Amino acid sequence: MTSKAVVSVAKWLAITNGTHLKDDVREMARLGDGGTLSIQASRYHHCEPQIDNAKHYRSVEIGGDAVLDGPADPSWALAPYLYERGRIVLFAKVPLDVAEHYVRARGGILVAHT
Repeated sequence: MTSKAVVSVAKWLAITNGTHLKDDVREMARLGDGGTLSIQASRYHHCEPQIDNAKHYRSVEIGGDAVLDGPADPSWALAPYLYERGRIVLFAKVPLDVAEHYVRARGGILVAHT
């Protein structure tokens, strides 16, 4: 039987390290409130350190169509990190503690747990 476990951003990054590089992006994170979110960290993304498979990231890149669908207060915390280039809109170099707060407010990240 498969159930869902709730994990933090840091834990999710550790779980998905190494598996995303063939496509240059990690899969969408499924949130407890039913939304999805792109949380990226690698040599290709706006994060610190900007390397693949770091043991610990200090900041991450956040995006996705529904990134601002969550509660207003945590969403406003992302505003200083807004990055727009042409049609690309994302949040760049979001400090891990800000990302963790935002994701917690949206019910955490759900992963399959067997």
